[in-house]
Amino acid sequence: MRRVGYDSRSAALAGGQARKPATIAELVTYRGADREAILYAGAKTEGKIIWCTSLAGDCTKSSSKRSRPNIRILWDARQEVSYPSMSIVTRRKHTVDDCASVMRMVKAHVEGIHLLKTNKELAMKVLSKYLKTNDRELLEGSYEIYRKDFISVPYPITQGLQPTYEYVAQQRPDVWNHKPEAFMDASFIIELEKTGFIKNLSSSTR
Repeated sequence: MRRVGYDSRSAALAGGQARKPATIAELVTYRGADREAILYAGAKTEGKIIWCTSLAGDCTKSSSKRSRPNIRILWDARQEVSYPSMSIVTRRKHTVDDCASVMRMVKAHVEGIHLLKTNKELAMKVLSKYLKTNDRELLEGSYEIYRKDFISVPYPITQGLQPTYEYVAQQRPDVWNHKPEAFMDASFIIELEKTGFIKNLSSSTR
């Protein structure tokens, strides 16, 4: 399947000239902003929702009643479904054979969360770059979502893993022989707390 480049789609979506995907294969490559533009253009024309799409949390604020009056949010999964916003995943063998590299990665992750929460302007610039937008309302909404989602001491959340655990278990029944906690490793965060790394971040002027 050929991936449709974001820049080529952006040209079609500019100025509200949203183009519907020609195939299902093309549809699955569309990002939140693309889907929102298509949905908004159709809703504006018809005066109602003419088809449904899923929007990432950072798009829902820009789809609010005030800024997108023709779009109605039918279901906000964030209010009912617990899931991890981000996970660091690796093989257990790697955490043993190259513990130092894994720890550096976890440290960088924790530092990134700290910067997100304490340096809003930097965070907004990063969001603007990767969301490919300068829409202040969208960026503000995105920032608030991520600021609340990412916890300063990011221990693994068992409840958030449960849906994934159950899905994989349907394909591999042997997974039922293990508890969800068996697939988590909190030792790196425990170590960073124990050594004062996280506490020192809070008292720094980074």
